[in-house]
Amino acid sequence: MQPMAGRHAKDRAEADAELRAHCEKWGFDPEFVGEHKWRLTLGIACNPEFGYPEAIKALEADRMELHRDAVRAGRLGQVDGDRLIATIATDGRFHGSAVHGILQQMADAYVAGERVNLGLGGQPFDPETYEELRDEWTQVGRVAATLGGIFTAFAGLDPQDKALEGRGNVGATLEQRRYQGDLLATINGIRFNMHVNLTGLQ
Repeated sequence: MQPMAGRHAKDRAEADAELRAHCEKWGFDPEFVGEHKWRLTLGIACNPEFGYPEAIKALEADRMELHRDAVRAGRLGQVDGDRLIATIATDGRFHGSAVHGILQQMADAYVAGERVNLGLGGQPFDPETYEELRDEWTQVGRVAATLGGIFTAFAGLDPQDKALEGRGNVGATLEQRRYQGDLLATINGIRFNMHVNLTGLQ
């Protein structure tokens, strides 16, 4: 068989044989792609406009998606197997506190494997309420230490004036921020930071 790059399959039988051989080089079984997607990929390989190069790109995307799904399922299993979030939800010390939602948001970000810098929605906290939240976050860290799970290294940072530091813009957006506190925790070795907007500094 000639190299696939830059050409298309003469029929579906050829496409099937060549693409299966390509998957074998990856150590990937096309059965995981599913019959419907596999038929579509064969059609791409037979199309003179797209051919093998695009069919291989489609297979690679499918393979990466399956890998991501497997990794996410593993992370979800780790979070579900950890007792911290459930413990905090039923601990009277944290009734009405934002700490449970913050933990859940961090856990969701860990499972998704996306951003580690998060933002707490809602109205900005006044400085006194943020100090209470920092204290509760420290207490959550103590609970996590006794449970010995995947949540570790809890810290609450002093509030900062981001605009004064020249960091008032949020990424590449037009959104502005002024006063901000930060609550940090590590989940299975990955550091997450929850930004908390404040109304001012003490």
